[in-house]
Amino acid sequence: MLALIGGGSAPRPGELSLAHYGILFLDEFVEFPRHVLEMIRQPLEDGFVIVSRAKKTIQFPAQFMLVAAMNPCPCGYFGSNLRSCKCSPGQIDTSGERMLKEAMMELGLSARAHDKICKVARIIADLEGSDDIRGEHVAEAISYRKLDRKL
Repeated sequence: MLALIGGGSAPRPGELSLAHYGILFLDEFVEFPRHVLEMIRQPLEDGFVIVSRAKKTIQFPAQFMLVAAMNPCPCGYFGSNLRSCKCSPGQIDTSGERMLKEAMMELGLSARAHDKICKVARIIADLEGSDDIRGEHVAEAISYRKLDRKL
């Protein structure tokens, strides 16, 4: 967490500030604890990080584009030609459903927005020639929704 946000006894910028005017890539996004994701949300909205210590408070710039990736299943081999997936059907693209539920709560989206995200995810899956909507399709659709809200 300190590495992402910044801080320490002599406050230093974290990865959010080091990615200022650039891209912050987070792999295995769904594996991050919820409290860490919540700490990233505010700098995404405000464009800065505030680190408070006993002696002083420092504001670091943090205007970045967040790019997140995740495996479509826990073992990471769903749809791979290298190895066969050993996950049960219940474990595959649930991550997409979970991601959509979290986005609905965190972004305060309406039922109408939920339907639009699902439709866009379906289109993304179709463009890739996929019969199923996978987690990465949902993540991309959510990112477009966030972009749309900023415009």
